[in-house]
Amino acid sequence: MKKIATKLLTLVLILSMVATFAGCGQDTPQNSAPPSATSSATPNEPADTGSEGQSGDLHEIYTYGDVLSLSGIKPPTFNSRAHIFKALPEETTDKKLKIGLSIVSQNTAWFVEVGDSIKRFCDAKGWDLTMLIAEFSPEKQSEHVDTFITMGVDVILIDPTDVAAAKEMVQRAVDAGIPCIGIGQELAEDSAIVTSVMSNSYMNAFNVGLVAGDYFEGQPIKAGAMFGKLGSGSSESRINGFMGAILYKRAQQAGDNISKEDAMILGQKMLEQIRATGKAINEKYDFEVLCSNGDAEWSEIGGMEAAEEMITGYPDVNLLLVDQDFMAVGALQAVEQMGYEPGKDIQIISAADSYYIALEYIQEGKILATGYGPAAAIGEGVINLVDKIFVQGYDANDMVISTDLDPIAIYSENVDDFYDYPNTQFAKAIVPTYLTIPEYNAAHGN
Repeated sequence: MKKIATKLLTLVLILSMVATFAGCGQDTPQNSAPPSATSSATPNEPADTGSEGQSGDLHEIYTYGDVLSLSGIKPPTFNSRAHIFKALPEETTDKKLKIGLSIVSQNTAWFVEVGDSIKRFCDAKGWDLTMLIAEFSPEKQSEHVDTFITMGVDVILIDPTDVAAAKEMVQRAVDAGIPCIGIGQELAEDSAIVTSVMSNSYMNAFNVGLVAGDYFEGQPIKAGAMFGKLGSGSSESRINGFMGAILYKRAQQAGDNISKEDAMILGQKMLEQIRATGKAINEKYDFEVLCSNGDAEWSEIGGMEAAEEMITGYPDVNLLLVDQDFMAVGALQAVEQMGYEPGKDIQIISAADSYYIALEYIQEGKILATGYGPAAAIGEGVINLVDKIFVQGYDANDMVISTDLDPIAIYSENVDDFYDYPNTQFAKAIVPTYLTIPEYNAAHGN
């Protein structure tokens, strides 16, 4: 078995290269009534507590500029993106649309369901879909974009293998007259992407972290942090969101009057420690990340191996901060195989996917919480947006850079509202609401 330190040294070097190319809630978890097909979901941002500093300036968290670890934190207002050419159609059409989909992988049920759901919704509309699998390779994804340009598709749906590389790919497609819509990860605001339909990586994790903060009140936290891939915007933002929320809760429990934004900065500082050393600590709030694993690969096997390695090396771990559900399920299996009791000796929290097996483990008390993020909601959401643009004439030229699913923590008190197996392998789908920047600013601005 590889040593954690060796992995992290390699990954920190990779991260430094990624950074070179990249440039730069609520106090309690949300309780939700059972979702329905007509539910109106809007992105949940941090409550308006401390968004401005003492000088009246925008809080540091909104201008921090770390695109890898703060994906999902949105400022009170956005600058317009209307000046960016996106190759959107000028007229509506009733023709049979040709859609190109470049998806990162098919290595988990979540990725499979994203592709399957997009195909289902395309088939229902009589549209042609060509789906290509990038297998986590930016080079392959770049070839996919060239293929779609040659095919003359009407729109490209891109699930980025690398957000910096994807920006250039999108620009290439737009220059060829083809609009692009993202899936799963947020691109830079100055990119030519229309928007990205996705779960909110940071805020999903933040709301789940609030559950952990409540659970560990009065107890030290000795955590292990498990990334699908250190250097991935979704991975880093999820672990970061966990830490910001836990610190916010522990500050509240200590009687310290700090804003959510202040706690997010504290979490960001811990994330930077993890990047540098594989570990992090906030002594004031008795919260320590003893170890981390940066390449669990968003899979059950990766989660199992990472958990075995971390618990073997650091038997005092009492909380596993896990990127997403497939890794969490593997981590739980490792915990049990090593003779520990999940939900008692070691708690596990996950930030994403709302996979039915993870929901069952929440019902059994073996996983503490997970974040809402059903694949079908993303698939239906992106195809609905294509329909609105091409068929209904929706003006998508100035949309918010990401169109988020509700960032909901699913835990013991609401898990039954979302569990819907065997109808679906994920939580019940709530299609996101599409927002232009003027609409967002009117709703969120100070």
